Amino acid sequence: MKNWIRILIFPLLLGQFFCAEDTNYVTEEDKKNLVLAIAAKASECGGVGPSFVAFPIEKKVERLSVQGCTLAILQAECPFQTYPLICIEIYKVDYPHAGPVIK
Repeated sequence: MKNWIRILIFPLLLGQFFCAEDTNYVTEEDKKNLVLAIAAKASECGGVGPSFVAFPIEKKVERLSVQGCTLAILQAECPFQTYPLICIEIYKVDYPHAGPVIK
């Protein structure tokens, strides 16, 4: 009986240790880096930044998109009044009269 229990539990333990988490989607660390980049750029530009914080709420936002947004913010020129286009594309939202239509 004990052998059967070991046989059943062993694969479950192996699955816990060797299953990799999905790294395609945004993590808490990526969100923190984005907020820090926004704060750093606003501070660098005299404390002025966009009127809202671009923060991914959805869990299915691609990680590379958020990392690209973070880098684009850090490389943006002052005055920092709007987000780079890559940050807006995270939300797949079409803003009237703001460049190409995003579908």
